[in-house]
Amino acid sequence: MEPDERRDRNTWLKQQKRAANPEEHTRKNREWAFRRKYGITLAQFDQMREAQEYRCAICGGHEDDLPRQNTKRRLDGFQGLGSALVVDHCHDSNRVRKLLCWKCNQGIGCFREDPAVLESALRYIREVCPTEPGLGGISG
Repeated sequence: MEPDERRDRNTWLKQQKRAANPEEHTRKNREWAFRRKYGITLAQFDQMREAQEYRCAICGGHEDDLPRQNTKRRLDGFQGLGSALVVDHCHDSNRVRKLLCWKCNQGIGCFREDPAVLESALRYIREVCPTEPGLGGISG
């Protein structure tokens, strides 16, 4: 058998295996992704969820009430299933911090994980909305 034929056959076999048990395939991909990206297992992720009472460490929203991140299957086969909470980690040290809802996690990323920028944003919000957030300081 030629190398290309072997590769095509292996690809076909993987596709058949995946089609026969898609849930197992997704679980294995999630396990692999958690180990590769964060160095933790799905069991450790579940322990973190339980320790945080299934709530975002910033906004306190319960995972049952939080919107889920886009769950479309990506090119690498990973599908965002399961918890609405995501692993927050330091991009410099890769140290896992806590679990956040994806909106809070995106917010930290948008502020470049910089406490000074976050404090500046807090000062700004307090300045333009001194009594009721969302109402004060908006001119129209």
